[in-house]
Amino acid sequence: MSDPNREKLVIGSLVHDIGKLVRRARFSQESHQLAGYDFTSKVRAFAEYQDFIHYHHERELKESRNSKEHELIWYTCLADNFSSKERMTTGSEFRENRRMENVLSKIPEDERDGKKTYFPVVPTPQLKEATTEMIETEENYRALYEALVEDAKKIPITPDDVNFLFYKYLSFMPQETRSDGEMDISLYDHLKVTAMLALCMYDYAKENNLSFETYQDLKKFFGKENVKPFLLVGGDVSGIQKFISNVSSKGALRSFRGRSFFIEILQEVVVDEILTRTGFYRTNVHFIGGGHFYLVLSNTEKVKKILNDIQRDINKWLKEKNLGLHLVTEYEEFSVEDIEDMSSVFSTLTKKLRLRKLRMFSNEELEELFPNDITSLEKVGNFTCKVCGSRVEKLFPIREWEEEEEIACEFCKEMYELGKELMKRSNLYLVEKKDGKFEIFRKRFDFSDKLEKGFSYKIRNIYDFQEDEKNVRRIQVVTYFKHQELDKIAQEAPGEKIASLLVDVDNLGNIFGKGLRVKTLSRYSTLSRLMNFFFKERVANIVEGKNLTVIYSGGDDLYLIGGWNDVLDVAKEMREEFSKFTMNDSITFSAGYVIVDKKTSMALIREMSERAEQSAKENGKDSISFSNGDYLAVKWKQFFEMYNLYTTLRKLVPNVDRSIIRKALNLTLKYRKEEDSPLNRAYLSYIEARENNEADKRVAALTKENLEKIGEPALNVILQFVDLLSRKFHKEG
Repeated sequence: MSDPNREKLVIGSLVHDIGKLVRRARFSQESHQLAGYDFTSKVRAFAEYQDFIHYHHERELKESRNSKEHELIWYTCLADNFSSKERMTTGSEFRENRRMENVLSKIPEDERDGKKTYFPVVPTPQLKEATTEMIETEENYRALYEALVEDAKKIPITPDDVNFLFYKYLSFMPQETRSDGEMDISLYDHLKVTAMLALCMYDYAKENNLSFETYQDLKKFFGKENVKPFLLVGGDVSGIQKFISNVSSKGALRSFRGRSFFIEILQEVVVDEILTRTGFYRTNVHFIGGGHFYLVLSNTEKVKKILNDIQRDINKWLKEKNLGLHLVTEYEEFSVEDIEDMSSVFSTLTKKLRLRKLRMFSNEELEELFPNDITSLEKVGNFTCKVCGSRVEKLFPIREWEEEEEIACEFCKEMYELGKELMKRSNLYLVEKKDGKFEIFRKRFDFSDKLEKGFSYKIRNIYDFQEDEKNVRRIQVVTYFKHQELDKIAQEAPGEKIASLLVDVDNLGNIFGKGLRVKTLSRYSTLSRLMNFFFKERVANIVEGKNLTVIYSGGDDLYLIGGWNDVLDVAKEMREEFSKFTMNDSITFSAGYVIVDKKTSMALIREMSERAEQSAKENGKDSISFSNGDYLAVKWKQFFEMYNLYTTLRKLVPNVDRSIIRKALNLTLKYRKEEDSPLNRAYLSYIEARENNEADKRVAALTKENLEKIGEPALNVILQFVDLLSRKFHKEG
């Protein structure tokens, strides 16, 4: 859409409340409408949006900006009015140095009456955990504002760049500072929702040739119960797990990582395609991750047609590539009144998506899949791809070695190359090029360590703003890796064993469906963003420096592979950090931990990981399950007891005779298969008394002590870890 007012409306709506930060940083004592002058005077590129800052309240509009020439500000004012109704604060007293409440710590709101927790007011990449302290220092507010001003001078003044700037700095700053009531909505989410609603109403009015002479006319129209100017759009890419796991052992880690990254970029490309064709911006993305997305767009026939066209176009391309993936989209109309309670809107949309998945293909698509004319079927290739199993007409080598066998179809070769290029730390951008190596929905991309002409996705150092960065989409992707090959990961691990960790948040549907008492659009947005923040930002910090590769992390789940000891440490740190972040023992996750040989296929590792995770879910959730012949699932509380024992034994290992560890390990195996016998404990006592080495005595004593304390199955798992550690210090024999 070429209407320049649309971009101006979005930027003006995003910046309208910047004066709140100016006041809290004590750069002005004026009202936040007037305090905004400090920002526009320091960052002159925003000067043209000063009227949005000054006149976004109804009172100011009535006094001096209620004429037709100021219509854009009316939309911001009305959207701000609707969005502000979501707040749950009361009274006339303000505490401008308050912090934002942690909505995660209050779930489920109807049942939980725990102590409130808060987030420090810091830039997004600096946040680590919640705190019980409500008051923020003036110095932190001042530092936040000064840093925002400096970055604001660097960015292009576009809706998407301003949106990400405010995401960086305002995600953990409260929207409201009234002293009474609850405030768990960030200023960023409020600004984003305001911009989202304003543009939807503007487009709805233009599509329907509506004209308003005054702000009151605009407000009266959109306040009608039967007027539904908004669409909640849901999208779901099905077939992801099979697609990612569909790799052989040839170049497995790179292929696996490449396919996971492909899904992450595919969902971004799909969303960008929708936004580009409909003329919307990233402000209208409610959530994106894990092959799912939710958007808020204008309820117009043009938008609905574009959504149907995009779904058809993308599925046609997915079919041409024989990827086994399929995009399903649906939408639900909603009104201004629904903004204050979006539960029925989300529920209806979820049901529509579920039904669409049951009848995934349209009649037109079914005719393409099953043509009446047998001669119209595509010719089946003569060769079988040894990576994915597809029948193709030509195979390619996937490695650069001389005389490498031709084993892969063209797409699998691309996925291997994608994974290989991703595992180069110098790559900061994924650049769209006509001759790029990688195709994603008829667009070709290449990795680059520097900014190039054209559009690009920035995938590393996304919070680092450079003055020459234009036409850049910053996306949060956990790209961490230590080594590019499983063999090298295994070589660094004790006993040369690798492990996988598969994590999934428990009861996520209930958290969103029943956890919030007041289900506003902004609160849903905040809740989604916080969950995604942990699995993107916090996980990236937790895995840094460890011997592993993150296959995927985002939304509410994670999958990684690495040295068994580093993966074990990550499991422990993740559960600790998740607790510090949510401050809520009713929000948990379950995990599957699997130790395997380095030669095990990636597909089998994934399958075993899924079984382990399912075992943890079946243990009442809030558990971790280990593959140990059978699957042993334990609650996280018991896991920490196991880990403490592991830590103690780990310190003893360098000085312990490995035969003692093997005896203890074999004894727990006997104990597992047979009924308890006094001879078992007597044997451990004999070892403890007989050995001269203090470390050997201690291992025997700890084994005997923990047979009942943590249980034999759990003890057996820990002793297996200790046995692997001992191989670093003792020759096998």
